[in-house]
Amino acid sequence: MSVLAFASCKASPGVTTTVVALAAAWPGEAQALLIEADPCGGVLAPRFGLSTEPGLVSAAAAAFRGARGSDLLAHAQEFADGVWALPGPASSEHAMGALEFSDALASSVREIDGADVLIDVGRLDPRSPARPLVLAADVVTFLCRPQLDEIHHLAHAARWFSGSQPPVALLLLGHRPYSPSEVAEAVDLPLAGALPVDPAAAGALCGGSTSFRSLRRSALVRAAGEVAETLLGFARGADAPATSSGNQA
Repeated sequence: MSVLAFASCKASPGVTTTVVALAAAWPGEAQALLIEADPCGGVLAPRFGLSTEPGLVSAAAAAFRGARGSDLLAHAQEFADGVWALPGPASSEHAMGALEFSDALASSVREIDGADVLIDVGRLDPRSPARPLVLAADVVTFLCRPQLDEIHHLAHAARWFSGSQPPVALLLLGHRPYSPSEVAEAVDLPLAGALPVDPAAAGALCGGSTSFRSLRRSALVRAAGEVAETLLGFARGADAPATSSGNQA
């Protein structure tokens, strides 16, 4: 079982849609469990016709009461083709309340057996209540569009992590105006890959489709499968990315 956290540091590059694409293409036989831990509130429930309960709120409360590991799976909902989620509440107030228990939730998540956990923490800064979940991950992936403003913000965000914290990787959304290699060099982070701009597939992934089979031939989901393989390798220690020694928490 591997735990992977996904975040942005500025704007809204589409963290949730990207994590759903990765889950749709997740490799191997392990179940993919998506945890929507965005302090600003969740979108999975309205997008896929789910209830917000059970979900993040009930799982966090259960972890606080001592639920461990795979007991959290009782709070998950299947939303498409064998992909399960702990959807977050739409309200930022309720999401922030659930994340008050993020320390306990992070400990429980680390003990889940039989599932790879993909945690969407939304926009991340040092004060985020989701930070304990980030620090519990095997690898943290920052999403960024190859635009100058986002590149600058990401270069600063990378400094929050030191070598003793989870390794950090970069996932680009698009290939222009700067190439993936140029962005990776500018922010001094190892590149997990780049996803193509594919509005049709992205729209389906955030528009409530409960079947991903028809999307697996799309450029977005095919590329997501390659990125998922790379990130899973990072999480399991194969060619794991190293945070720059020049970065400071």
